[in-house]
Amino acid sequence: MPDFIKEWFGWFEKGIEQVDQKEKEKLFSVCGSRCAETGIIKLYKDIYDKSCNDLDIFFSKFSDMKYVGGKVVSPGKIYEIIFPECYCDLYTKGYVQTDAICECSKQSILYVLKTLNPELDYEVEKISTVIAGDEECCFRVTIV
Repeated sequence: MPDFIKEWFGWFEKGIEQVDQKEKEKLFSVCGSRCAETGIIKLYKDIYDKSCNDLDIFFSKFSDMKYVGGKVVSPGKIYEIIFPECYCDLYTKGYVQTDAICECSKQSILYVLKTLNPELDYEVEKISTVIAGDEECCFRVTIV
């Protein structure tokens, strides 16, 4: 990676760390929706349809998959989506080292859920991330 690009992402990381949460959400909502539209939303839509539009079944089906896991914490209310490793190219290619970038994943999850069922309101909370040194990336979804 060229030195300037590596340095630029270092500056980007420092800037993101200074932005308040609402601004991070705005900034990364575009990133999250575009990332979801690269193909993952089709996979989630297929799983959701096969789950008869039931989120309990939907999140339970993730346990059969290699790249994502799911857990029903409180039926009809709280779920977790778990990634065994970080799949973000910005991290895997060495551009970023801060889990502030994981706001993109949060926004992607929100975008997917709102696309699948726009009648519900969701909150997504970052629980753990590989970038921060955790064993897995875990996001908690709450129906509000």
